[in-house]
Amino acid sequence: MKWSLREPKYGDMIRVKVRELYHYGIYASDDEIIEFGPPPVSVIRKDDEIEVCVTDWQGFLAGGFMECADLSIKERFDRKSPDETVKAARARIGERGYNILHNNCEHFVNECMFGKKESSQEESVRSFFRNMPLIDVYVAPTPYRTASGDIRPAERQVQIENVSNPQVRENMISDWNLLTYGIDRSLGFNMDKVSPKRDENGIWQSDKCFFSLSHAEGAVAVAVSKSACGIDIEPADRKVDPMIERKILTDTEREEYDKLPEEKKEEYLKRVWTRKESIFKSTYSKSFRPEKTESSAAGCITSKVEVNGAQYIVSVNTATPKKIRYYFPAEGKIVKE
Repeated sequence: MKWSLREPKYGDMIRVKVRELYHYGIYASDDEIIEFGPPPVSVIRKDDEIEVCVTDWQGFLAGGFMECADLSIKERFDRKSPDETVKAARARIGERGYNILHNNCEHFVNECMFGKKESSQEESVRSFFRNMPLIDVYVAPTPYRTASGDIRPAERQVQIENVSNPQVRENMISDWNLLTYGIDRSLGFNMDKVSPKRDENGIWQSDKCFFSLSHAEGAVAVAVSKSACGIDIEPADRKVDPMIERKILTDTEREEYDKLPEEKKEEYLKRVWTRKESIFKSTYSKSFRPEKTESSAAGCITSKVEVNGAQYIVSVNTATPKKIRYYFPAEGKIVKE
């Protein structure tokens, strides 16, 4: 199959380049192009909200250039007729189940034209996500479940089942489901591919990517990256014992703390604590000495997020602090730092 900048014909497969990837559709007329999700397919939308829809040529191109598929002799023989192709595409209008790796717009057009669900750019999609120089942070309310709700590997499932406290067990299920969603969304991996294992310190790690988990009352947070990372989430309204400053602050931090007005001290302690936790987690070590950990690390970013109407403090420690994206999959939105 080759592609050319020509006038499309009824039943043609067409595409438009969107950044590093292509978006595909079936051409019926200038006012009827059938596609799986509008271009560019938005990472802000939840997958289950993306559907097969109809747009006109201007909506499809979104400022790009339309390319039309020029089929080989074999492809012309194998394809459905233009009428059958358009009919197949129209029959699927409103269909959902989008997945950028396994059920995307190219899979859709190939199935309509050839009856085969194929995507030539699947590896390009994987590479695109794997090579992004950033860290993705996922935040969700508890309980949180993926579509299947599976906990893999089996060792993690057993670990969770052995937890007697029901709230802790729910938090662990939710953050692992959120991690499962995050590594698929950000890196194009499933849990079998990531194959996480517990190290000698009991910390879950993988040789395919880096990740960090955190949970608090009512919310879970996950960081996914190509480099070491750590994350911590805490409710913004949680009361903090002021005596904790003796256990967690370094000498430098205590000097800063002592200079603050009373109404700002509690906020300072919560912010410092989440930062120290995220810095510690990014080392993947067992021993944590907060009073020896400076919270002013350049790679640590602290933000406030809202989950189900409640405010949370989230600190993320990473090598690429200026390229953090916050995903809220339960709400279908993304925020870039």
